[in-house]
Amino acid sequence: MRFVHTFRGRRRHLMLGTGALVISSEKGPTTIPLSVIEEVRTPDLPDLDIMLTDGEVHRIDGLHPEMTSAFAVTLTDALPEQRDPAGSALVTAPVSAPFGPAQWRALAAIGAVVSAYVGYAIWAGIAHGPRVVGVIAGGVALLIGLSLCFVATDDVRKYRYLTRYGTTVDAELGGRTKTGLMYYFNDTAGVPHLYVCSRDTAILSVTYDPKDPNRAMHPTWVVTVITKAALLLITAVLFFALGAWGAFGLLW
Repeated sequence: MRFVHTFRGRRRHLMLGTGALVISSEKGPTTIPLSVIEEVRTPDLPDLDIMLTDGEVHRIDGLHPEMTSAFAVTLTDALPEQRDPAGSALVTAPVSAPFGPAQWRALAAIGAVVSAYVGYAIWAGIAHGPRVVGVIAGGVALLIGLSLCFVATDDVRKYRYLTRYGTTVDAELGGRTKTGLMYYFNDTAGVPHLYVCSRDTAILSVTYDPKDPNRAMHPTWVVTVITKAALLLITAVLFFALGAWGAFGLLW
């Protein structure tokens, strides 16, 4: 069972699966197991109150009173007979991961490279005047090339991993966004997830990572994946060459 709802102010979605309710927003998904929902209330339409078994209340700002009322009925009918008193302890919400030593080292390395390049650009401006424009443009081109390399390698790694270890399920079409069509699927625990792509079909096979169901893909030929990665890498090489010529050509 799935349900989509649009909220006031920004696009958010309520996804109802067989095991949980997921509130999807720009900050990330908040997952509420159905077993910890004590009651669904609509005291101030179009707002919706979800009371948990430990007394905590999640209030959701709605858009249309009729839609909110209909969703409240759907959610109430989906609640299991046996409830878990743990309540909010079982709710998972998006949190900012704390920076560890590895993250700080990576940040320091990136900061050192950026600082060195800025220093180099300042020197080029003092020593060579207008040619500093080439240094700045070259730096942008190098950054674009690096980004294309990351996208290409990440796509191939994702494809290989999901092909070997992913779980394939059917996803149902639920609507559209500015970035593509929305599909909804339940993982093995009955928790619903959102998948967005450009394919237009009522039912779409989706392969997801059991460790992170939000990491998913639809069936794609390996030739398509390799061709896309090759084109991205070729484009990255061109940007690298252009960036190197612009950034460091004045030293040659």
